[in-house]
Amino acid sequence: MVRNDRGISLIELLVAVAITSVILIGALYVFLTQMRHSHTERKIAQARSEVQVGENLMKRDILLAGYGLPNNLRAIIAGNSSSSHDSVTFIGNAFDASTGYGKWTFVMERAQFSHTVKVRRWNQDNISVGDNLIFLNDDKTLIDGPAQVTNLVETVGQDLDGDGSPDPAYDVTLNSSVSVARGSFAYVIPVGGTPAVVTYTLDSLVLKRNGVPFLEPVEDFQLAYGLDTNEDGRVDLWTNDVNSYNYGTLRKQLKLVRFNILLRTGKYDPRYVYPHDQITLEDRTIDVDSLGRHYRRAVLRTLAIPRNLK
Repeated sequence: MVRNDRGISLIELLVAVAITSVILIGALYVFLTQMRHSHTERKIAQARSEVQVGENLMKRDILLAGYGLPNNLRAIIAGNSSSSHDSVTFIGNAFDASTGYGKWTFVMERAQFSHTVKVRRWNQDNISVGDNLIFLNDDKTLIDGPAQVTNLVETVGQDLDGDGSPDPAYDVTLNSSVSVARGSFAYVIPVGGTPAVVTYTLDSLVLKRNGVPFLEPVEDFQLAYGLDTNEDGRVDLWTNDVNSYNYGTLRKQLKLVRFNILLRTGKYDPRYVYPHDQITLEDRTIDVDSLGRHYRRAVLRTLAIPRNLK
């Protein structure tokens, strides 16, 4: 038998190296593509998670607008523009739970020009010495106050819940006399009686809550307000500006707030082309230029119910 001891020739080696290189380059390309795709998906997931947190906070602020607020004060101030982003201000007494604002109770016995009022005592979140109180009726008309709590004495009152035993109560001493009816509501408000304010504005791709960065990068922020103009319990009109409505009408007719956030979900990517050259949010249309079309975007649209306006 004849043996071939030549081994591998240089040409054969070069061919093998070339074939291996092509295979490795192809595999590397696939790997890098998958890595870029995975990174993009992670960024989108992270953006969606941040949006979810922001969405929940905005819903809460809309829900609490008007809480503990007399019905002669406006709880929502809209900043609408069809050529720019919107802004909005919510007013109430319970946006920041850490302050104690948002605590409430009700009057158990009528008081007439008195510094002492008997109120319901709860198991938690009770009023405290130093709290400032206002008193509203069930239509949120301001009855009396503000008055500061100077002393609290634990006691009991009438059996209002029907369980056969007296209900826990406080005898509340106030720094000024008040006249309030049984069943009136007492709300804790900030010192000086000025309600709490939450304002959303958009500045340089940053959506801010009371001036603090809240969500980014945001290209646009638009709001709409759903009104029940014939007061049959259903929204029959959407408007982008409610400032022209007097607050009495707004309290009766405003049923929904719809907010729209145009969010960038990735960095500039020359390989990606956004499928539209215009984006419409409520009463504003945005032109997307050739450079801007290389950004991925998502539009968040959410409804919230302003329950405390009533």
